[in-house]
Amino acid sequence: MHESTFLFLLIHFHVFMAGYVFTIAVLYIDPIRYRYSYTYRTVVFIIALAGHGILSKYIYAFPPEGIPKYHAEIGAQVMYYGGDIIDIVLITILFYHWYQTTNPDKKVTFQST
Repeated sequence: MHESTFLFLLIHFHVFMAGYVFTIAVLYIDPIRYRYSYTYRTVVFIIALAGHGILSKYIYAFPPEGIPKYHAEIGAQVMYYGGDIIDIVLITILFYHWYQTTNPDKKVTFQST
């Protein structure tokens, strides 16, 4: 990947699209005919969070061949902590939508004091 620009771009595009499609599948921003329940999507999301955390810890402990240990550790930390930041945003949006569907009369408003 470090020696081929095409492979570098292809892998980065693949990772971006995988995250994008996963986000769409969990949040359902666009209207669709059939939706999985919020409970089901939350369970899938928790499993994905666990898998992401395990993978980043594995990369930290066992760097891939050809990658300096220091670079693998930095990459694993970015994957772990950066993923947590994104996950917090996605969890907030998912649970906000869930709350809105269970309590449609109560709209959340933010007022400045």
